[in-house]
Amino acid sequence: MSEARFRHLLRLFAMDLTATDAAQPCGLSVRPANALHQRIRGKRGCGAGGKTIVLGLLKRGECVYTRQRHRVFWSHAKHRLAQFHGVRRDKFALHLKETELRFNHCHLDLYKTLLEPLRDEPL
Repeated sequence: MSEARFRHLLRLFAMDLTATDAAQPCGLSVRPANALHQRIRGKRGCGAGGKTIVLGLLKRGECVYTRQRHRVFWSHAKHRLAQFHGVRRDKFALHLKETELRFNHCHLDLYKTLLEPLRDEPL
């Protein structure tokens, strides 16, 4: 894939288009667009390897408690993940991590944020 096509697909990913919606403007079939989306989702930030993701949930016994601000995140996550019309169980953690990244960095240009680590460690 050319660098121009990769950057175009990355920009569409940053705009939160699904792989299906991003494939046509890039001149790709859905399969390579989806593969690249999966590889981007699988990429973690520096120092993230092997750490447990914590979203502010408290578990006591069989009950899980949240704090008020986390309800906003879960509302955002449910709305965002609904666009996929279901997510495979083995890919759910990656989609949730991506949603967390988008939620926590909504004030940044996600395209530039993703491009920086990909320059150092290309997919």
